[in-house]
Amino acid sequence: MNNSLLSIIKESITKYGGTILYEPKRVFALFADLAQDVPKPQKNAFVKCLEHEFAHILKNAAEAERAYCKQQLAQRLHEEEGLDLRLCEETLELLAAVLFGEAKNQKNDNVFSVSQTEQLPVTPTPSTGIKIIPEKGGVIPFCGLDWRILDLDKQNDKALLLSEKVIEKRAYHSSRSSITWAQCDLRSYLNEEFYNTFNANDKALVTETKITTSDDPYFGTKGGNDTTDRIFLLSTEEAVKYFGDSGQLKNRKKEHPFLSDQYDKVRIAKDVKGIDSWWWLRSPGKDSYYTAYVFGNGRISFIGGYVDGNSGGVRPALWLNLQSQFGG
Repeated sequence: MNNSLLSIIKESITKYGGTILYEPKRVFALFADLAQDVPKPQKNAFVKCLEHEFAHILKNAAEAERAYCKQQLAQRLHEEEGLDLRLCEETLELLAAVLFGEAKNQKNDNVFSVSQTEQLPVTPTPSTGIKIIPEKGGVIPFCGLDWRILDLDKQNDKALLLSEKVIEKRAYHSSRSSITWAQCDLRSYLNEEFYNTFNANDKALVTETKITTSDDPYFGTKGGNDTTDRIFLLSTEEAVKYFGDSGQLKNRKKEHPFLSDQYDKVRIAKDVKGIDSWWWLRSPGKDSYYTAYVFGNGRISFIGGYVDGNSGGVRPALWLNLQSQFGG
């Protein structure tokens, strides 16, 4: 950790107030005047942390989750900005020291591990010729992937499925621009390139669905026009509804644009390598340049991440026709 840079930041906070941690352009200007002897990569990495709202995210993380949070944010900074991973880790330690006065090697025994993560029931993959009996919360195979059954619409013989794992890392949109779900590149990709990997029979099982994306409940950012999709992402409301609703969203506090409750663990998703990964939701974030997501530890961020963040995990969702799939 660069103690010289730490001292400069703390002195600036004493002089100008803690709000400068939410003003990256101002901090960049202060560094130009006060931190001329500090290596440029260290200064730039800290400013990038502030641009990504990491001060807000880390400040609102539960103390027991702080070490895990720093690890995930460092990995995200490394992937999205192309910075050296060790530099990113040191920068998050610096930010934690500014916020909490933490020692660099502070330990945390409450970081989620695979053994601590709660698992929902799994429906075994059937042998050839044996029907899958779908049940809410179970897992079924479809198109070479495992899918979690989030909901059953028995009246219309269909099931809402979500990929069990993060299937890939991809930006919500190719450029950092004002965008909604209706216009974003990820929606086009899922409903065209990804959908076209299904064979003709499987395509016929995926029903078209009217998708409504609500405005951000904290910042009022517009959700955009309704769409008709075969493949989509969950919204913030759906992530709460289907993984467990503690009432925290309904009784939200405007100054705390995150959701963390007893259902965090079941919202955790792993990528194909078995590593906990943050994953995109389709709902807007603090403005139209940001999109909400589920953090690597299962918390929901309503501030969101920049839409062009290419380390965002993709968990496609779809409604499957059960009558055709399971013989009605």
